[in-house]
Amino acid sequence: MADVEGTGCGCGYPEYTCDGVAARSDRIVERLRAEVRLNGDVKTWLQSLTLYKLLEISGGRVGIVHGDPESLSGWNFSAEMMPVTTNSDLRDMLNCSVPRTPLPLISQWFESANVSAFVSSHTCLPHATSLPPGPVLNNGSAGLPNFTSRLEGTAARVAHKSHPPPASIIPIATLHTPQLRLDLIPVRFPYEEWVRHFETVWPVGSDGYLSYHDRIVNGPRYRVDQAVMAV
Repeated sequence: MADVEGTGCGCGYPEYTCDGVAARSDRIVERLRAEVRLNGDVKTWLQSLTLYKLLEISGGRVGIVHGDPESLSGWNFSAEMMPVTTNSDLRDMLNCSVPRTPLPLISQWFESANVSAFVSSHTCLPHATSLPPGPVLNNGSAGLPNFTSRLEGTAARVAHKSHPPPASIIPIATLHTPQLRLDLIPVRFPYEEWVRHFETVWPVGSDGYLSYHDRIVNGPRYRVDQAVMAV
């Protein structure tokens, strides 16, 4: 991240992304790169990250990718690209006319990776989708609100099927394989303190403010029921 100059944010935004988002993201990432150059520990950690991971629990294999199996910045596992009809209202809201990710292609990824589930992130809207080859879970964002009026982040939890989250954590959604359970769980943090910190770093009119402040204080126009999908 710190050594790549002039390449933009590398987010791979699809063509239906709102005007200005990509340009602001490029400038935000350039600022973050400058910060990383000043922190050798963070730079070393970033350089140690792999493109994907395989997680095996009691014989259940999970492929963990940032974007999708073909690209670190891929959007094929985004909520609006899932091959289901229940995301039609989301696609309309996003003005997304790009064809959904073909189910045969997703099945091919499952077979090639020899996994029973995929977990991804990157696209910033969570979903838990049941497909014939297996579950696809996207955690959305751990540090930003993910649903209207729910001011909390979301994380993906993978465990043996007999190990639910602690009673204090109520999953937002749960999917299963024969060996595993995959949960979307809330990530709670000192919200007011976080907002004050964000507004200090990214004041009114800055790129970060324009891109993220409304989502931080209101959440996106996205409901929990929209995030749970199946063919």
